[in-house]
Order: sequence, then structure tokens, then C-alpha cells
Amino acid sequence: MRFIVIALHAEANPIIKALKLELTHKKPFSLYENKSIKLIISGIGNINASSATTYLLTKYHSSDKDIIINIGICSTYHEDEPIGTLYEIDKIIHANTHKVYHLSKKSHLTQTALLTSFATPQSKKHPKYHLADMESIGFYLASKKFMKYENIYLFKIVSDHLNDEILKHQEVETMIEKHLPLFHKLLNTKNEA
Repeated sequence: MRFIVIALHAEANPIIKALKLELTHKKPFSLYENKSIKLIISGIGNINASSATTYLLTKYHSSDKDIIINIGICSTYHEDEPIGTLYEIDKIIHANTHKVYHLSKKSHLTQTALLTSFATPQSKKHPKYHLADMESIGFYLASKKFMKYENIYLFKIVSDHLNDEILKHQEVETMIEKHLPLFHKLLNTKNEA
């Protein structure tokens, strides 16, 4: 089984269409699926990501052969970072505790980066940080309670340089669409459960 956790409908829409996933539940989270893929839309924030991940993995009784992926947009602290750049996250810093979590296995499908996961939106520049989001630590900590940690993947696409600009849905969908071939490859190259 392939499990996908995504915060926003705009991030999920291109994947739902490409994989021909059907809406099966609206509450407590929107859940789209086919025979081998289950995609849940968590909403913004680490608590939502943790809750949705826990719901998904308990509902479908994950096994050691399953993989779980978090896909979404993130901010960057680097002004010269091109918008739309895709990273696989290999380290997460929990902003509240400063604890660092390492993801053990890489897909080798794209470049890797460190991401800091915050409880609130950030606008202050921190030169030591690269990427920032509000879901990854919730997703990761919930996932590792159920899954082998080498089967947990995080992919983030740079959407902004920590500015207050609200992205349009179409802009977010376009960023995700650009990387659909890579996501297909990841979903199709791992052993089926």
C-alpha cells in the first residue's frame, strides 16, 4: 500500500487526477483512494498532519512493506532559491524542541535538504535554516509509530521566500504538476505490499 498525506486540496488535486483516485470519505478528513493508494488531506499544521496520519494508518492497518509519503509546499530562508525547486527531506528539526530527526532511506530521485517544522507561519529570516513548513514533524512522529522509518518519505517544493503573499490555488497545482513524473516513479518503484 502507498499512503500519501497532503495538507492542502490545491497540493492534492493534481495527484488525485493523475492517479484517478476516488473520494471515499469527507469526515474527519477528505480521503481519496484506489486499490493500492490512499491519499488523505490533513489541513494545515502539525496537529492536523499528526491526526490525519494516525487516522490513515490505523484505518488501513499498515504493514512493513507499505510506504508513506508527505508531499507539499514549503518556504525557504534562502533568497536565491528558485521557486518550484523540489527536495526530498533527509532531516527535520522540530522548531519547539530543537530535536533533529533523520530519515534513513533516500529515494535518490532528487536532491535532499534539511527542513525545520514550526507550529506557526514564519517571516523572520534564520540563516542557519534552509526550508520551513508546518506539517512535517507531526507527519513524521505519527508515521514512525506505525511504519518502519525507512519507509517514510517527505518531499517539499519551494513555494516562497518567507513572504506574506498568499499563493493562488492554480500556482500551487502547477508546482505539484511539474513533479508528477517523479512521484509516479516513487510510487511505482517500491515493492508492493
